[in-house]
Amino acid sequence: MGVCFPAAAIHQAVYQLVYEDRVVALAQSAWGLPAEPTAVAIGQQPSGKSGTFAGAALQTVAPYCESSELAPILSADPTLLDDAIDSLTENMTILPTSLPDRQDIVNALNSLKSSPPAGNPTPSDTALIIAAELVRELSTSAFGRRDSQWALSDAIADARHFIYIETPGFCSTAATPTDDAPLPPYASDLMKKLGDQLDAKEGLQLMICCPKHPDFAPGYEGMAAYETADRYKLLTGEPAATPATLAVLPDDRTVGFHPIGFPGRYSRIETTVVIIDDRWMLIGGSTFRRRGLTFDGSSDLVLTDTQLENGRSPAIRDFRRTLLAARLGVPTDQEHPSYVQLFDGQRSFALIRQLLQGGGLGKIDLWWNGQTPGITPTAPLTMDQANPEGRSFDLLTADVIAAIAASSAGV
Repeated sequence: MGVCFPAAAIHQAVYQLVYEDRVVALAQSAWGLPAEPTAVAIGQQPSGKSGTFAGAALQTVAPYCESSELAPILSADPTLLDDAIDSLTENMTILPTSLPDRQDIVNALNSLKSSPPAGNPTPSDTALIIAAELVRELSTSAFGRRDSQWALSDAIADARHFIYIETPGFCSTAATPTDDAPLPPYASDLMKKLGDQLDAKEGLQLMICCPKHPDFAPGYEGMAAYETADRYKLLTGEPAATPATLAVLPDDRTVGFHPIGFPGRYSRIETTVVIIDDRWMLIGGSTFRRRGLTFDGSSDLVLTDTQLENGRSPAIRDFRRTLLAARLGVPTDQEHPSYVQLFDGQRSFALIRQLLQGGGLGKIDLWWNGQTPGITPTAPLTMDQANPEGRSFDLLTADVIAAIAASSAGV
């Protein structure tokens, strides 16, 4: 039969959900699905009321970061969803009278069980939306959300021509699995997926743009040192832990560079953009590393376009072209040879490689190995400390990182 949960904590969590206006807004259809826009006729241009893009909002949330009081209900045993729904229904008495009938919401919650009760009344559409949001919050609290991780994993598997990644932070997205510690089902090794896809598709090319110095605050130099060493090894295979260690990403079809804003000043990048074949795009606040896809909170948008020319979206292509021109210091002149070259994703790869072979020409810099002449490098922290996994991060590790940061900052 059911499992006993802390009723007071659940009551408080549901109360917060309701009186933070989220559920009230749902009841007022403020989050209702918009009407489907009129399809754009073939040969016609999109307007302010009709377009050709399809998209979705993605979230990255670590466990326990939203309505943490609900987390213990599911975190101990993910199979207890039906019991958890029972616990939620017991707390419906706090719902304000401005919402639909409480019993209607209880009926909606019951309908979401793996085996809905026999004779359960059909709930209203509004009650179903509210019930789904409550269950979603329950799951998010216990396990977090990693929408962007899964979106990127699927998109990489479909890449055929090129992948462009621009991100504030770039390094491993999962620990290397071993016999004793296989890759958990909630993790995704995107670096391996990139390498495997490059091996499988001979014409595929990968471009990576990120700041020279990782985006960590003063006091966290050990984290920055870890990321710099890890991303360098991913592209070059050096410094190698053992003679058998190789770069994950093949160097003949992978280029990585750091953009330069103006002489002596490297560009900052604060938004992640991933574009694949000028057909698919992700843009938002996540970062292309394990902590950025499982631990640090962020929101992203993923977009595809139904209006294609020669298999590519003109809108996504023009956005990528303008973005790359800014990163490479190329004038946005329709007759400039380099800007013409950026029209095509694979020719963009060739342009980046040409610039790097010339030392960057003051516009971009070679992939940094973390070494600066005359300066003793900071010892890197471990992967679990610098690039944590949202599901397995623990309090002891957090205390160690805080102590190191305080020491480095002289606190």
